[in-house]
Amino acid sequence: MKFQTAARLTKTLLVCSVAFCILGLFLNSGELVVIRMVLTILAMLMLTASIIVTLVFCKCPYCGKRIFFGASSVAYCPNCRRNLETGKKGSKKKAATTRRKY
Repeated sequence: MKFQTAARLTKTLLVCSVAFCILGLFLNSGELVVIRMVLTILAMLMLTASIIVTLVFCKCPYCGKRIFFGASSVAYCPNCRRNLETGKKGSKKKAATTRRKY
């Protein structure tokens, strides 16, 4: 799986997990306990899946080091300073900041 695909998948799974948690919090009445439990289990499964995707697939395709924090907004690998999309080695000034500019 490509790095960008893994980063997008991680972000999507986290957003869905938070949405299921919030939806489960709003279902507070007595007869909706089963639905609330199902939503909680789904939220935990999605959170676990996002952690697994991050650990397995969010790594630099050039040096192989894992990129944990900010994987969806990183343009350069913090370790080898290569551009994650093109593979070109960045200059020290250009690659000093690894974040993507929007």
